[in-house]
Amino acid sequence: MTNYSVVAHHFWDQPGGGQLICAAAARVLDVAGYRPILASVAKFSSDKYSEWFGIDLSRYNVFSLFNFRLAMFGIYLRLLMPILVEKAVERYSPELVFVDIATYRPAGKRIKERVKLIEYIHFPIEVSIEPRFRGSGLYYGEDPYILERYSSPIMRVYWWLYTKLLPRYVRENPFEVASAVLANSRWTAEVVKKLYGKTPWF
Repeated sequence: MTNYSVVAHHFWDQPGGGQLICAAAARVLDVAGYRPILASVAKFSSDKYSEWFGIDLSRYNVFSLFNFRLAMFGIYLRLLMPILVEKAVERYSPELVFVDIATYRPAGKRIKERVKLIEYIHFPIEVSIEPRFRGSGLYYGEDPYILERYSSPIMRVYWWLYTKLLPRYVRENPFEVASAVLANSRWTAEVVKKLYGKTPWF
């Protein structure tokens, strides 16, 4: 009997840090005996990962919500993570689910009841909407990266609407939902500790 894992990412179809982490997680889970299912909101080609990162994902099953590619509305695809994860869990009955996006709140409790969840935190996006972080340089409208990336009037509206929707989707406390919480650095781990009082593995 095959023990499955699900590696869920909102947008696999470009090279980036999140995609690299998820690809590496898939390989690690495979070596550990949990055959990975690559779960994506939109269709993508796993063959590119050998070229991008030297990681061969071509032999793994791909599960996607949509049978077509999407090149726009990238951050909004994160809001579909609860549906993506739930459907992948229903289809494959995995032992483990790996996510690197925090926007799974609507399905968090149901996921916890069925599988072990591993959450990897690149950056705790919830600090951009957490009033405690006003004046820290991390809050919405203060982060230099956000200010530069979303500087045009259209992009400001694009980001503003996303931050208004986030509270409905960002899980509350990862340590209460996930079996393991990981972070990409000591700095990120310290920010997470300020938010939740616990330090993730890094």
